[in-house]
Amino acid sequence: MTAETVVPAARAGDDASAHAVFVAWERLRLAYNGLLVVIALALSGRALGHPSYWGHLVLMGIAANINFCAGPVAEGYLTVLGVPRRHGRWIVFALGCALAVALTALVVTGRLPAPPGPMGD
Repeated sequence: MTAETVVPAARAGDDASAHAVFVAWERLRLAYNGLLVVIALALSGRALGHPSYWGHLVLMGIAANINFCAGPVAEGYLTVLGVPRRHGRWIVFALGCALAVALTALVVTGRLPAPPGPMGD
């Protein structure tokens, strides 16, 4: 079994190098973080005046960025399954953003219990 039978050949204009995938996802990370910052700040209200709340936001931001690292991996799996790389990237990014926005909104508004830490005392 050759590599070509396991992984479909790259399509025209489909830069599948690890560097290209990494750079593409790091560019998307900027939009992802910007979106989450806007949502968190818009929904935080008076809680922004509490120093411990900022610590909580930083911890949640770190967790969100660790979860973001699953994006390139999921893109790779979709590509192996035959989904064009560009489509797979946008599918994974959109679904990941939707999940992250929902979780951010639920945690910031108190509808989802805060994890142990500065806010979970």
